[in-house]
Amino acid sequence: QLIIIFNPSKAKSLAIPYAVSEGLVVGSLCGLLQLALGDMGQSISMVALLTTISVFLGSLFLYAKGFIRVGRRFYGILLSAAIGILMFYLIAGIMSLISLFTGGYNFFSLIYMSGLGVVISIVMCLIAAMYVIFSFDNANYIVESNSSKDAEWYAAYAITLNVIYLFVEILRLVIILFARNRRD
Repeated sequence: QLIIIFNPSKAKSLAIPYAVSEGLVVGSLCGLLQLALGDMGQSISMVALLTTISVFLGSLFLYAKGFIRVGRRFYGILLSAAIGILMFYLIAGIMSLISLFTGGYNFFSLIYMSGLGVVISIVMCLIAAMYVIFSFDNANYIVESNSSKDAEWYAAYAITLNVIYLFVEILRLVIILFARNRRD
């Protein structure tokens, strides 16, 4: 992934191996979920997959029909969200380490198993969907500007990356909702 990000011309030769390796990682996550929870793990994975496909197709429809436009404001929101996410995870990670060593509990577990965790997870899913839309716009711009085939491969890679990010966020949300529902 880092090679493609820093050298987009390598996307043509690395995009397919990247997609295959991500498929193996996602398949492994879902397999572990099924091992841990049995049929319920498989159901959670299927719900996450169907939701991801629905969000992807819905985003594509909204973008293609012009209901959502990617402009400076949209880009600014995404950039702000990315910086906010990085800051949140940095601060929460430090707090989690401190709480683990001082009190013996995991701060991330407290956040994600609370109502705040559901809200954070929904926000992360919305941001992931916005990144998918941004990738559509980027791919559209590359195709319309008659850029090189390497640039088109890079755009395809970006869409793949963002769809996998969307799936992981949706999977996390479904797991949190399942755990909360099971606890009640």
